[in-house]
Amino acid sequence: MFRTGMKNEVLMDAYAEVCNRKNLKTKYEFFLQSICILFFIFLSMFTFAGCNHEFTISGNVSGAIGTLKLTNNGTDEIVINDNGLFIFPKTLTDGESYRVEVVDGSDTSQGHTCAVTGGSNGDGSGTINNASVTSIMVVCVGV
Repeated sequence: MFRTGMKNEVLMDAYAEVCNRKNLKTKYEFFLQSICILFFIFLSMFTFAGCNHEFTISGNVSGAIGTLKLTNNGTDEIVINDNGLFIFPKTLTDGESYRVEVVDGSDTSQGHTCAVTGGSNGDGSGTINNASVTSIMVVCVGV
């Protein structure tokens, strides 16, 4: 999948190649130029307007013992083997909600608990506001 900037460059190169020929010497020159311009406008409606930027959900895990399983919105799942940074593979678009939860792990059989904080609501959840979320914190502590 192309990123938006790359789409624009490819379209501009195609337009330059087809529509800006210097030596068009036919009586249909105006017609051909018009067709090229209309084609470029048609393509740009699908690539420039309404572009959906994709954003990621990421954060940091500390205090975990063993593996830890996190989900975002109950479906996007990752397994954490070490404390440190994490990032969910599925991207979201502006206005979509997210909710990071601990599903399993960090030796809960020994009374170890984990809490999720951060995000725009402070509890690991919120709504994408035209930027990636990097403030999710998963803190695990023993009893």
